[in-house]
Amino acid sequence: MLSMYGFGTEPETMPLPEDEQGFEDRRDAGRRLAAKLIKYAGEPDLLVLALPRGGVPVAYEVAELLGAPLDVFLVRKLGVPGHDELAMGAIASGGIRVLNEDVIRALRLDEDAIGAVATREWRTLRECELSYRGELSRPAVQELQGREPVCERSQRPAQRR
Repeated sequence: MLSMYGFGTEPETMPLPEDEQGFEDRRDAGRRLAAKLIKYAGEPDLLVLALPRGGVPVAYEVAELLGAPLDVFLVRKLGVPGHDELAMGAIASGGIRVLNEDVIRALRLDEDAIGAVATREWRTLRECELSYRGELSRPAVQELQGREPVCERSQRPAQRR
C-alpha cells in the first residue's frame, strides 16, 4: 500500500525524542494508537493522514492495523521575513492557507511580503509532495469533507525543540 506513495515497503524506524518515554519507537506508538482506534477498522470513509516526517511511521502502523489507506498531509510554516521562526501563517496540502491576522497587523505586513514567503513555501511544499507521492494525485480537500477526523492527543503538552 505505501510503496505507491514512495514510502517503500516499510517506513524507516525513527527513534523517539528522549522526553517521549513509554514507547519503543514511533512504530510502537502507532500500534498502540491503532489499538485505541480499533472501532474505526473497516470504516469505508476512513483515511489516515500522516504529518511527515515523524508522523509517517506512526500513521503507517495505524493504517495497516485498521485496513485504511494512508496519505501524507504536508504543512509549511509561513515565517515573518527576517524573523523566520515567528509564524505569520501556514500552508498545507490541498491549497490551504491560514494567516495569523494578529501577527500580520502588528508587524504591518503587506500582501507582497506575505505573497513572497508563501510562493517560496508553496514551491518547497510541492517538492516535498513529489518526493512522497511522485506524480500521484493527492486527495482533494473536497474528498476529505464529510469524513470524521480522529485525533489522539498526548497527555503531555507539546514542547518546543
